[in-house]
Amino acid sequence: MSETHIVDGEALQFRNLKYSDLGPIAALNLRAFQDSETYQWRFRGVSSAALVAIVKHFGRKAYLDPHVNCKVAYTSSHPYLGFLAYEQLPPAKLSYYEKFIKWVNSLYERFLYWWYDASAVKRRMQYNEVQYGTMLYKTGLLAQPNGFLHVHLISVNPDIQKKGVGKAILNIVHRDADKYRLPCFLVASTAGFGMYEHLGYRTIATTELRDDETGELVKLSSGMIRDAKKD
Repeated sequence: MSETHIVDGEALQFRNLKYSDLGPIAALNLRAFQDSETYQWRFRGVSSAALVAIVKHFGRKAYLDPHVNCKVAYTSSHPYLGFLAYEQLPPAKLSYYEKFIKWVNSLYERFLYWWYDASAVKRRMQYNEVQYGTMLYKTGLLAQPNGFLHVHLISVNPDIQKKGVGKAILNIVHRDADKYRLPCFLVASTAGFGMYEHLGYRTIATTELRDDETGELVKLSSGMIRDAKKD
């Protein structure tokens, strides 16, 4: 049985993401990553309305993807304390319906970039995905016969950081990983790097994110692995 985590005198709880959560979760993620060098670079030059719309769309994509597990962390007094999105890779074969949903999402994403004149954001996101994808390939995890768990996003409300909420959220992933003897992979944020090391993650590959206009280094990103539990 998992241990109950207490935040400001209340039990931390988890539930599946609902469609009505997308707006509040977008706001939570923006607050959690507002000081991130990567976020500031990705969304540089766009309006606040565009920023909210695009980040909300990313949450919608995760919500509509049946392979991605999305969890909201909350207490009785605070409905949005954290968010988690993760999945097992390689994914199962997509159904025709799932392919249709991905196609609709891609069309809507193209519309958002056009509507908000955010082609620079689109270009940076595509570059970011290529760099992270290359780093993941270098880890060798894609050749794992049983797959692995990929933590796409973990965010914590800045008002309650340093209270063990991030660790409690990641424990959801780790329970699945230990149950099925699977390794976990994530790209570490600067703020979370120390916590990940404490939880048994190790850096296995890195990649440089460079500004698309100046060529200057934005961030040296670390791909980290938590090894599968041994028998």
